[in-house]
Amino acid sequence: MWAFLTPDSLMIWNILEGETIRGLIIMIIGLPATGKSTIAKNITSELKGTLLRTDLIRKQLLKKPRYSKKEKDLIYGVMLSVTNYLTSLGETVILDGTFYKRSTREKVYRMANENQINLRIVECCCPVEVIKRRMNRRKRNKYPLSQADYETYKKISAQFDAIRREHIIVDTSNFLRSSITEVIYKLRKDMD
Repeated sequence: MWAFLTPDSLMIWNILEGETIRGLIIMIIGLPATGKSTIAKNITSELKGTLLRTDLIRKQLLKKPRYSKKEKDLIYGVMLSVTNYLTSLGETVILDGTFYKRSTREKVYRMANENQINLRIVECCCPVEVIKRRMNRRKRNKYPLSQADYETYKKISAQFDAIRREHIIVDTSNFLRSSITEVIYKLRKDMD
C-alpha cells in the first residue's frame, strides 16, 4: 500500500505490508560522496534496523586516522563483530562503507553464509559532477564525518573491485525519496 504525504513527496508506508525484515544484513557500498550514508540512514529508518558506518566507527576509535590498511582492518573488523552479534539476535543491520576491496566484502559474505543470515547489497553511484558538488558542500561543513576529498575519490575509484554478486544499483543523483522507494521495493521483491 502506498500513502502520499503531498503530491510531490512519496512516503514509504506499508511497502513491507507492516512487516519489519529481521535477521538481515544490507551492505550499502560505493565510492565516497555517492550518497551511501543518506541512503543507509533512510533505509535504516524504514526497516527499523541498526546502522553501522565506517566513518563513524573510525571517528569514535581514532583521534587522528591515517587510513592505513591496519586501521581499515580494525574499522571493518569492529563493524563485522557488531554485525555478527546483532544478527545473531535476529536484527537487521545496515552497513555503510565503501567496501571497495573484494577481500573486505568477502568477510561479510563469509560471515553471512556461515551464520545463514540473509545478505543484500546496494551499490550507490552518481555522476562525477554530483560527487564534486557534494564534496564542495562537505568542505563548508565544520565537522564532516567523512574526510574523503576528490583525490581520495579518484584513488579509491581506481582500486574499486567490481561487485560480482547480484546487487541493487541506485543512482543517488535522482530524487531522494524515489531512490529510497526503489531500493526498499527491490529489497522486498528480493525477499519474496
